[in-house]
Amino acid sequence: MRKMSPAKKTMTGASRLAVALAALLLVPALAAQKPSKTGQPYALVFGSVFRETGAAMPGVKITLETADEKDRKNRKFKSQTAATDRRGEFALRVPAEPMRYTVVVQAPGYQDQRKPVEVHGDERVDLSFLMELNK
Repeated sequence: MRKMSPAKKTMTGASRLAVALAALLLVPALAAQKPSKTGQPYALVFGSVFRETGAAMPGVKITLETADEKDRKNRKFKSQTAATDRRGEFALRVPAEPMRYTVVVQAPGYQDQRKPVEVHGDERVDLSFLMELNK
């Protein structure tokens, strides 16, 4: 009697695509829940900055400050600065605890803008700025 070899299982193109899509969806979800280098959870203040025409503004200075004088004295939070990337986006990590901040956006030739933002815990807060030329 002849012994039959077991069938080899190979992945089809559709199976490979399904695995790749699952990996693409899973990796960002896991990365978003990763604690900071200190092991503490964090919140993310994310934003986009646009010109009056609707085009993205890269290289814009972003400053994140605490909103209350009391918070500045009681906590060890120092203001953070960043610049928008080529898509006009920025992201800043802050402690995942209730706190009020002010985001200041500055670009040469444009009016400065300020927006308040509240963080309540481990979350992402989204902002959008439409810059106006100085007059």
